[in-house]
Amino acid sequence: MSINSDERPHNRYTSEAGPHHIVIIGASFAGIGAAHYTLRWVLRDLPGRDSGETRYKVILINPSEHYFWRPAAPRAIVAPHLLDWDKLFYPIEPAFVYAHPEEFEFIEGLVTGVDPAGRTVSILGPSGEELERDYAALVIATGVSTPCDLFTQDSSALSLKAKWKEFQDVIWRAKNVVIAGGGPLGVECAGEIAEARNGKLYPWRDDHWRPKCKVTIVTRNTKILPKMRDAISQTACKELKRLACKVIHEGEWLETKVDAVYKHQLTVLWRNHPAKPETNFAYTLGAEAFIDATGAFPNTQFLPDDWLDDKRQVACHRETLRVDSEVAGPRVYCVGDVGNYSSGGILDLKQAIPVAMANMKTDLVEYMTGVRRWPDKQYKPNLAENQIVPIGTRQGVGAFNGWRLPSTLCSLIKGRDYLTGMMAKKILNGYDFKKDPDGSKYSK
Repeated sequence: MSINSDERPHNRYTSEAGPHHIVIIGASFAGIGAAHYTLRWVLRDLPGRDSGETRYKVILINPSEHYFWRPAAPRAIVAPHLLDWDKLFYPIEPAFVYAHPEEFEFIEGLVTGVDPAGRTVSILGPSGEELERDYAALVIATGVSTPCDLFTQDSSALSLKAKWKEFQDVIWRAKNVVIAGGGPLGVECAGEIAEARNGKLYPWRDDHWRPKCKVTIVTRNTKILPKMRDAISQTACKELKRLACKVIHEGEWLETKVDAVYKHQLTVLWRNHPAKPETNFAYTLGAEAFIDATGAFPNTQFLPDDWLDDKRQVACHRETLRVDSEVAGPRVYCVGDVGNYSSGGILDLKQAIPVAMANMKTDLVEYMTGVRRWPDKQYKPNLAENQIVPIGTRQGVGAFNGWRLPSTLCSLIKGRDYLTGMMAKKILNGYDFKKDPDGSKYSK
């Protein structure tokens, strides 16, 4: 039987056939938003739901019972006195108390596989128990993980906090820190470490002439913050230098070894070295602390290979956000950084989630009734420059909708608490999806 031939007869919405499961894998920004949108604005339009003839259930699956505000991790791993750890972790289930108990289920567990033929997902629970759930529709929202385990919550909140505590014991004694990667994560970590160890910069101080801790960023690109314009990247370099941070451009981190003097001995290949231009110059850096911030990889290890592109992201239609039904079967969708449609970032989800979930609603209604009631929604990415990068608590660089922001405003918006007070709970509670997409009505 082919994947696409598993459809049962239309007009069959009876209680014997239910509940029909809408499974959402991942409960970070994308998964939580998708769950809120589905509960508020998708279920209400599904046939037979109001009369009780047909039952539907949203199943949200996540390895941890806590929602983690990852943007604040660069400060949390260095200076807990500036950012209360308890403000970064929130239990997920209380955010869905408004949902009917028969229409929502949260499962703490790791998805280990998806069977497109049987339309089931396999789950490994926290105690090692094996679970399985069938799905009428599947939403993949597993996001990405970082090479450094300080920034990814792959199990409990307590486990991640223990890693942070261990890292802090090292960082507050370190005289040399090396960070591989010149993206936002690497720049933010460098700024936080340098300011915490060397002190804040004030207008009457140009730089730290005798730093307690030297921080080095190694980036393989010709500039840090590669997605931003050159002028902003150059400003970021200048601010980092004032905090006693060195930036090695066009440098490639080759390997790390354990050393007797330093905890980490790194071999770096420096292309176009200032003293030896147009040559490759290999040399060694010693550091008591090392952070691998070279990028992120999609959490797709549990998915069939033919669902993925060459970067291991979910291959989906870039406008409807459906995964190809020829390989995945019908009613499979993707939202967030895990999909190859996305340029990344939290702001992108406000456009992507309503599109994917509206198309899922259209497909479910057609599946149940045989009638296609609405045309497809189309996702249109915002390609303008949108990024704010704090460099410590007093400086920062960034742009919003293509407009460059002054350092003071970047610090005010994000540098105070990494948007913990402004956005963390709002995203957890689905604030952006409380308004009826078809009118002015508001949900709980």
